[in-house]
Amino acid sequence: MSYNIIKYIEINKSKDWQEFPFNEIDALIFSLLSYIDFTNIVKKPITIKKAHELYKQHAPVKKTLNFFKECVSLLEILANSYRYQNLLLKNFLKSNNDEGQFAAITIKNRQFTFISFEGTDNNLVGWEEDLKLSYQYPVFAQKMAQKYLNKAINLTDTKIYIGGHSKGGNLAIAATFNLNLINRFKIKSIYNFDGPGFLEEEINSIYFKRISKKIKNYFPEESIVGILLNNPVTPVIVKSTNKKIMQHDPFYWLCTDSYFITGELTKFSLVFKSKINNLLTKYSNEQKELFINTIFKILYNSGYKETNELLQIKIKNIYHLIRESIKLSKEEKEIIITALKVLKEKTD
Repeated sequence: MSYNIIKYIEINKSKDWQEFPFNEIDALIFSLLSYIDFTNIVKKPITIKKAHELYKQHAPVKKTLNFFKECVSLLEILANSYRYQNLLLKNFLKSNNDEGQFAAITIKNRQFTFISFEGTDNNLVGWEEDLKLSYQYPVFAQKMAQKYLNKAINLTDTKIYIGGHSKGGNLAIAATFNLNLINRFKIKSIYNFDGPGFLEEEINSIYFKRISKKIKNYFPEESIVGILLNNPVTPVIVKSTNKKIMQHDPFYWLCTDSYFITGELTKFSLVFKSKINNLLTKYSNEQKELFINTIFKILYNSGYKETNELLQIKIKNIYHLIRESIKLSKEEKEIIITALKVLKEKTD
């Protein structure tokens, strides 16, 4: 019998951590908690149950994507579960600026510590930062993740897990690159849930090689995020009830007992990976930077700030904005439009 992570929580809500130990599904659940804005809520160590009570009182009501609403619903479900409600939340940090977007939180009990890194939130600057991974290391969020992890690990921590979904999975890996030997030893596993990889230089570095055996990659069958860039660690391929780009939402991944239901990467994912890799190798880092800076400058100047706004734009309207930009050369326009056409073709 298979089910999603919400059903998993319900089935195991009465089991403590000694009776039913931490596993990969718990790692995904904790990785999603960093998407919740705990600003002014987790100011000191606080239980999940209490954090949810405060969140209901203080969280702003705003329009957002369904995925972020699902994360808030997840918090309520955990708060009403014996297994999770008394876990401590601490060290919440959130930072958004013109360089990028970052958030992280530490989840702790007597058995283990889990450090969760947020993926891309609803701000366009987060998407822009994601694309910068194709030519730049470290980006803002990677630098923040490294600083956060160094401060978050305490002398009393003995069993540490790190994880994140989407860009958060990349950050979970990048955060370990500059840890000292003692703190690296404390880390038991690094969970990357459909997060993009790295540039070849970082993959071939000693920083990656010395922690690669601790990395656990999990991608859906039709992954289009996790397969980006380079990550030589063989992933677990997870079945999902969604299709194509919507499989990136892990609330629809299938599991049973303490494991995910496994499958294989589909032709869609493999073809998309080939197309994107060809695109990335075709252009220089300077051309990629030009593409990213230009397209987002156009979007910002057009008044767009959040992802849910961007998803309402028809791609033909973006083409029009690019063609009408008198500040772009013919070559610059062609690079941007070619890249957008490839992305549209493989996500339609």
